[in-house]
Amino acid sequence: MIKENEINIKGKICLLGDNAVGKTSLIRKYVLDIFEEKYISTFGTNVTKKAVRFRRPKDNTFINIALIIWDISGDMSGLEKNIKSFNSFSAQKKYFENAQGGIVVCDITRPNTFQNITDWVRSFKEIAGDMPMIFLGNKIDLQPIAKVSTKELENVANKNNSKFLFTSAKSGQNVDLAFSKMAKLLATPYLEKYK
Repeated sequence: MIKENEINIKGKICLLGDNAVGKTSLIRKYVLDIFEEKYISTFGTNVTKKAVRFRRPKDNTFINIALIIWDISGDMSGLEKNIKSFNSFSAQKKYFENAQGGIVVCDITRPNTFQNITDWVRSFKEIAGDMPMIFLGNKIDLQPIAKVSTKELENVANKNNSKFLFTSAKSGQNVDLAFSKMAKLLATPYLEKYK
């Protein structure tokens, strides 16, 4: 039974980025608090759910968000022709349709994964529209061999009116914060209603 001081919403978010940037590992760390060293490629899509709760201070209303987190194989990124091919498949189009936010991930040790996020963002916006995004430079635990700078990640985030964070699915650094920020972006209309 829904209480009068609670609002329940759903929010579909998509993780975008190349193969092996750590999208699945970030989701597993956030939802299950586990990390596996062994790389397992995602085939097709995986959908995970997590409940998030915010309190609106003005009237003590709770905003309950059922985050629906979509993870897709990243092996279609890279070349422009592959992104165009990605958009041509209705199954993949459904991945982005009705999304309310995107988490864009690159591997800071592989600069090509950073370069390719522009294609992912363009593809996402063509289908989902201008939705909130957060940019993640993942694998910050490998900082000594990083090839993507703070300035580079900040610039691409700024161009998209978005925030950025450096994360590590291995150590957990900023993983909860990244998903919490996205959930808060989805809850903003409800949180600001009675400001």
